[in-house]
Amino acid sequence: MDVYQIITDRIIEKLEAGTVPWHKPWRSIGEPRNLVSKKSYRGINVWLLTAQGYTSPYWATVRQINELGGSVRKGEKTTPVVFWRVYSGGVEVKAGEPETQTPLTEGQSKRRFVLRYFSVFNTEQCDLPVSVTERLALPKQRQLDPIEACEKILANMPDPPEIVHAGDKAFYSPAIDRVTMPPRSLFESAEEYWCTLWHEAGGHATGHPKRLNRDSIKDVAPFGSPVYSLEELLAELSAAYLCGIAGIETRTIDNSAAYIAGWLAKLRSEKRMVVTAAAQAQRACDYVLNRTSCSEQVSRGARATRGRRVRATRTAINPGKASRSNTAQRAGGMTHHDHAVRAAMSSLERLRRIVKLPPAFDLPPDRDQSRQNMERKPQAEQRQ
Repeated sequence: MDVYQIITDRIIEKLEAGTVPWHKPWRSIGEPRNLVSKKSYRGINVWLLTAQGYTSPYWATVRQINELGGSVRKGEKTTPVVFWRVYSGGVEVKAGEPETQTPLTEGQSKRRFVLRYFSVFNTEQCDLPVSVTERLALPKQRQLDPIEACEKILANMPDPPEIVHAGDKAFYSPAIDRVTMPPRSLFESAEEYWCTLWHEAGGHATGHPKRLNRDSIKDVAPFGSPVYSLEELLAELSAAYLCGIAGIETRTIDNSAAYIAGWLAKLRSEKRMVVTAAAQAQRACDYVLNRTSCSEQVSRGARATRGRRVRATRTAINPGKASRSNTAQRAGGMTHHDHAVRAAMSSLERLRRIVKLPPAFDLPPDRDQSRQNMERKPQAEQRQ
């Protein structure tokens, strides 16, 4: 049973019918949620359920419906909902249970995630007792205008990127952590402006190392590559989700035949893409909405950033431990490592002049000598 293929086939089926699942707004009904627990579904499940077109946001398994005294009408079709099973040391970790401390054998990873699914029905596909339907909570009415809601979400986003308005293109620059947007007057509507902004700030910008530290943002990916496509789909899903939260209908987003054909080609060749992108988009939206569920991702990003800084510092003060990848990358006859060494040494010299440190305050003699030797090496010798 290939769960990735099952879910991707469902998405492809909708695309082939001319429907982009992540462009289906949930309007006033709110996010899809479980009938019994009232918990909202997450990740790709949001779009699998929303795309079915029911006005009720409530879903349940056959067992849950039967336990409530209801039944599923004959001929109704199920909708798959995915979830992850987590294994630690070969033993499944149940929700709320600590991980086992069983010693791991060689080649056995500490944690393993396995994708699984179960089937649900919408309440509109069922006959339920009046006592159940009367207790169903009505969707909360939106208190804010959708545009005001977007403004509030952006204002409360933790550590947002810089946003500037210039030119006629929208893009995110990871190197300077900046979102560039065309002036609002160039957009046909305020809704179109926010759909575009959420694609950049709510999608791409969340992958910055100081936020969620996504590989698809850190690494430069060629246009059309699997990594590039994954990041673009992630940004699309993030924008659609945030628009849904704010109450903006995504009618301004491209639904053209060319757009649909492009994604069909990608999903047919990469069966894991849509599930992976939806999971990462959920974490991106959790970050933007300042939900505690993504705190682990944030701390992981911060730890990774600190780790890179420590490694860069160690490399700068110990040229003998330069990595092969750095040594192999040349720029004007010098490696990136050489540039890092010189930059670190220049900073140290400036610091000594500013605070008037004594000459003895320097690197250990062996490392200092190694640095001098590195700087004096002829370029031809460095290439060997």
